[in-house]
Amino acid sequence: MLSRLHRTAVGLFAVALIAACVSTRAQVTLAQPIEKALGTIANHVAAGDLNRDGRVDLAIALSTGKVVIVWNNGNGDYTVGTQYTVGTTPSCVAIGELTGDLYMDIAVANKGSNNVTVLKGSSSGTFSLHQTVAVPGLVYASNPAWLAIADMTNDGKNDIVTANNGDRSISVLVNTGTSFTATTSSTGLLLGRPRCLGVGDFNKDGKLDAAITTDLEASAKVFFGDNKGGFTSSVSKVTSQTTGGLAVGDLNNDSYLDLVVTNDANIGGVQVILGQSGGTFAEPVRYATFANTKHVILADLDWDGALDIVSAQAGTPDLSLFINNGNGTFRSCYQYSTNDFTKNGLASADMDNDGLADIVMIQSNNSTGICNNLTPKLESIALNPPTTAVGNAVLGTVNLNRPAPPEGSKITLTCTNPSVINVPTTFTVPAGQTTGTFVMAAQAAGTATVTGTFNRRFFSDTITVTPVDQPSVWPCDVNNDGKVDVTDITIVARMSGGLDSIQWTPAD
Repeated sequence: MLSRLHRTAVGLFAVALIAACVSTRAQVTLAQPIEKALGTIANHVAAGDLNRDGRVDLAIALSTGKVVIVWNNGNGDYTVGTQYTVGTTPSCVAIGELTGDLYMDIAVANKGSNNVTVLKGSSSGTFSLHQTVAVPGLVYASNPAWLAIADMTNDGKNDIVTANNGDRSISVLVNTGTSFTATTSSTGLLLGRPRCLGVGDFNKDGKLDAAITTDLEASAKVFFGDNKGGFTSSVSKVTSQTTGGLAVGDLNNDSYLDLVVTNDANIGGVQVILGQSGGTFAEPVRYATFANTKHVILADLDWDGALDIVSAQAGTPDLSLFINNGNGTFRSCYQYSTNDFTKNGLASADMDNDGLADIVMIQSNNSTGICNNLTPKLESIALNPPTTAVGNAVLGTVNLNRPAPPEGSKITLTCTNPSVINVPTTFTVPAGQTTGTFVMAAQAAGTATVTGTFNRRFFSDTITVTPVDQPSVWPCDVNNDGKVDVTDITIVARMSGGLDSIQWTPAD
């Protein structure tokens, strides 16, 4: 069953600027979620290949103090597997290689027990306890609420970074190769409690930095790393509302990392903060959606090589999709309806191995939902015949890699030489079809290239148009009098390779 995508009224808001909405319709198709019951409330999800079979599996933190593995069967279905005991109130889970054996391991932030559990992976896909790492607080209990796996010391070994809700600090658990050691946070006490954490090299100095949002500050903060498990300085970018969720990625393909934060107050929405040189940031631009926006992830949903935004909010069953124009600006928000009203977490990965990012949700009905991305991809365009004469019709054909959705797939057409061939501006591949055709008219002699574009992915083909046959002189003895009638015979028409009629005057 395919999803229902519907538009909401959306505006763009910068600190002192309101811009008009973009009216282009998003051409993204998501299937209704494949739901798997978990038996209890889940708090967070991470995606990764946990048994090295080439398929993406899930690790889910449960409110019961356990992590459960959901195995990808590779046939469109999933199996809820073994539960592993971790700490109290596990609030965040991450997947990465932590123990040096190249198998994926699992790290879990246990908010209630002030520690991080590291589960060691194996060739069989089973896990064992590697270490329980205490996360000390500067003044209060740490209550680590979020974590990320990254090499913060640039020694080739992945470390663990935690955002500590109770102590309002950031900690780095340094990987010694055999165990993890918590460093004293050099960020000091934060004004608010950390809500979310992201890691990346924001100032391009070769050292990984940490970005956070907090519950009391209308800003996003970036702490610049020192390659020793600490931080040297920070920068804040003021937003229009208090922030919650956070995602990190290069949204405009300029090689600088950008931030997307959610507004979890009544106004809701997401704010895009584009990174600039030297670890600076542009002013935030707000994209509105429902109130109480909680979670946000980045994923290329439409095959165009640009990261799009997916957010979830409390009190509505919808996911909000913001499609990237390719330059870090986004089209109007489109809502994808699901069956569950509250999402406790989001993740994105290619769950069905078709090359396209899918969406994983943690739902309040004690289940996980996997939404396969069914968005078609333009694969070719062809013009037939490739050479024709003025006045003839030309057939254009485009091919998609999968059937068009119920509303069809709208292809945009352009031509380098419109005087040569008359090309429609758009046409739609019908619902359920992988091939669509359109008709053009050859108008004048010359060469033209026709390009079809779908979701910023494009293909082209070229056609040559020749003049119609012109009257010509043909030397021959038409009347069999033994004299060559050279200049007086004019072909009036030729059809199917033969003479239809001629006009001539016998030679003297």
